[in-house]
Amino acid sequence: MRTQAPHIVEGFALLFLASILPTLPAAADGPPPADPYRYSPPPVAGEYNWSGIYLGGHVGGGTAAWDRQINDPFERILHHGESAEVGAQLGVQKQWNSLLLGAEVTYTWGDLGASTNSAALPGVTRSSDLNNLLLLAGRIGVTWQDYLAYTKVGYATAEIALRSSATGGLLSSSSSAWEPGWVAGLGIEYALRPDITIGVEYDYIHLDAGVRDQIATPIGIVGGRVSGGVEVQSILARLNFKFVPGWLEPVPFR
Repeated sequence: MRTQAPHIVEGFALLFLASILPTLPAAADGPPPADPYRYSPPPVAGEYNWSGIYLGGHVGGGTAAWDRQINDPFERILHHGESAEVGAQLGVQKQWNSLLLGAEVTYTWGDLGASTNSAALPGVTRSSDLNNLLLLAGRIGVTWQDYLAYTKVGYATAEIALRSSATGGLLSSSSSAWEPGWVAGLGIEYALRPDITIGVEYDYIHLDAGVRDQIATPIGIVGGRVSGGVEVQSILARLNFKFVPGWLEPVPFR
């Protein structure tokens, strides 16, 4: 029995080595591949990427405060209009850490016209119309997690029509032109998901209607000249769909 004990120990040692040798190359090569069905925690808040090109729409309401001067006979017209507004926006923006810079073009439709009875010519109605509004503005903002707060400033233009009319059309005249101005606004947006954001925006728009000749209608008998301006204020709810090209990935400050 004494002569067989070493052989029994050697046999157990050989079995142990045979059981661990197949695992040694795998351990040397590194950890096993990740399990595709393993639970992964959600991303850490604050990693949302605001950089990209976006296309969206907006809806809301606006008011227009008109100030017009008519020279023949002289009369100053002050009147006020309000309307629902709807439109679309297209923009591009780039994020550096928490700073965001961008540019946006916006088209808005709204019936922001108003009418007032003339004090100088009884029976005559003075009307002002503003329907199509186009904005081109730069944006600068600050991001925090899934939120963006921004301000905007830029160029504004709108189609403005000015009319005078009376019963039967004998004193009818009108003019229409795209007039220049500027816009300033501010807003806040929230990212529902990587490609969809919602927000609310306030805009203040000033437009100057330069001196223009009123053109008499075919049965009208007067023309005259008018000038003035209009101030538009809007509050809009916005929805954007964002596209993210690789070159617009956010980068840290250098």
